[in-house]
Formats: sequence, structure tokens, C-alpha cells
Amino acid sequence: MGDINQDYHQRTLYCDLTHVEFTTPEETDDHNIQPEIILNFSWKVDFSQWMIPHAVEEYFTYTQLVTRSNASATNFSFGVSRMQFQCLDELRGIMEFELRGILDTCDLRRKVADRVWVTALPSVDNSIPTEGRVLNLYFDALVDNQHIVFGEIYDDEEYNCMVPAADSLIMSSLKRVAVDSDQKTSCSICLEDLSPGGDNDFEEALSMPCSHVYHGDCIKKWLSTSHYCPLCRFEMPTTN
Repeated sequence: MGDINQDYHQRTLYCDLTHVEFTTPEETDDHNIQPEIILNFSWKVDFSQWMIPHAVEEYFTYTQLVTRSNASATNFSFGVSRMQFQCLDELRGIMEFELRGILDTCDLRRKVADRVWVTALPSVDNSIPTEGRVLNLYFDALVDNQHIVFGEIYDDEEYNCMVPAADSLIMSSLKRVAVDSDQKTSCSICLEDLSPGGDNDFEEALSMPCSHVYHGDCIKKWLSTSHYCPLCRFEMPTTN
């Protein structure tokens, strides 16, 4: 965590099993083997800023929420076999691949896999396999990106930790990039895929100087309220 007089960032992950049910898979024209288990996620990313007014020994008891930005939830699912789920290493490998467009680090993807395995394994082990039925596991997941600021809390209404980036520098600091249609990547602000539109093989997106890529409208709107990169907290220039 470092010196308690320095700002720092942390990312908190929550992933909870909400319910379990057996369903009958829809008939398809292909002859692929139907998965025995389907993992269903309702996924949300939050960006919050906290202030610790005084650097005291038990500083954590004084932490105050300053601002929070909530992204809308996105839903996705994928299937695994019962054997794959029951082997943690197998599940980690699958989820590292499936979550590559949602979480930017392998460490976080493994943490999700570990949480899913620990919370849902009893349900998988205790369920009786039924011919033609699929076990559905439903999870609510949240990644909270927290920026912790040390300082004083002011009564002045002009004080705001979420300082916007300088309007005149936003577009000059952002770089237009092409997103390959074969790359499964999502915008971490709206959580929608960075996928091609129309008949083009690429979609225009904007990259920050730290190389993180977002939808153009999303990142411009974000920088109008906060000068930090939503993922790594790279600081854009401000007017202050």
C-alpha cells in the first residue's frame, strides 16, 4: 500500500452465485456437443473515488466516498463440461480466455475463476447429471476500481476530486485506432464490445496516451468529468 500520505489505487472484485437451475438446451442445426454446465454472468464495473481526510494510524475508519460512477451491467455466458469445472486449473484456463475482453489482467481473471469454483463447486458436485438437461449457474460480478486520495475535506462547493481533463487537450491527447473485428475487446466504460460496424472490418476507437482503448463518445464523456484513465488512472492534463 505504501506511504499513507500518497494517493493510491486498488481494484476490488466481487462475484457471487445467485441461483442454480436445470434447463433444457435449445435445439440447433449443428452437431456440437452440448455443454453440461453454463456459466451466466451479470457483469458491472464501478469507478469510485475515496478521500481519507487525515493521515492517522487508523486511517481506514475515516475513509469517505466522494464520487462513484456506475456502468450499466452486461450479460454473457459460456459453457463447460462437468469435468472441466471440477478441475480448477482447467476452469482457470477457460475463464482466462473467456474474460479477456472484460478484465485486463490474467491475475484478475484467475481470481474470478477461483471465486466461481469455490462458490459453485458444491452445487455442481451435489447435482445429479440428467440426460438432455444443462446445469445453469448464475453469478453477479462487480469490479470496483477505487482511487484513494489523502487530504482534507473542504466545505467549499468548488472542491471536487473528480477534476475534468482540459477541454482543449482532450482530442489532441487521444489517438484514433482501428479495432480488429477478430479481437474480442470491450470498452471498459460502457462494457459494450469494440466491434466493427456496417460493412467495415474495423471500428474507429480512441486510445489514451496509456494505450487503453475506448469508444470515442465514451472516453470523451468520461474525461469531461474525470482526468483519470478508467483502467489505470493515467492522469490527463487539467485546467487547474
